[in-house]
Amino acid sequence: ERSVNGKDFQKIGSVKAAGNSNGANSYQFADGKPASGDNFYRLRTVDLDGTFELSKVLRINFSKPYTITVSPNPASTFIEVSVTNRTEKLSLEIADVNGKILKRQVINSDDTKVDVSAFSKGFYVVKITGSSTSFSDKLIIQ
Repeated sequence: ERSVNGKDFQKIGSVKAAGNSNGANSYQFADGKPASGDNFYRLRTVDLDGTFELSKVLRINFSKPYTITVSPNPASTFIEVSVTNRTEKLSLEIADVNGKILKRQVINSDDTKVDVSAFSKGFYVVKITGSSTSFSDKLIIQ
């Protein structure tokens, strides 16, 4: 069942049960037409006698996906991180090829300059994370 307000749920599909079982069974169902924004989901499990139980409600947000670009690449003194459809603070990390994090920075705006002038020439990994997104890309410093 799905709701857009967390209160009024509607049936969006069903999965036929495997039958009587003492063991755990695994089931799958995909929402083919989620609403834009927050969607609330719960499972209604119905026994053969018609009694049912409702699961815990889960919220999933289907907002427009982030678009993240890091340029220039290769870089020498700075990189510009551009984010479209940003709805939250993001965290930026730059790590060397051994995974050692050399720089951490919070991204609070759609366009953020990051100073990389102290970095030696070489290959790095830029990782940008938020509660609903994760992005990583190679960065070359010349």
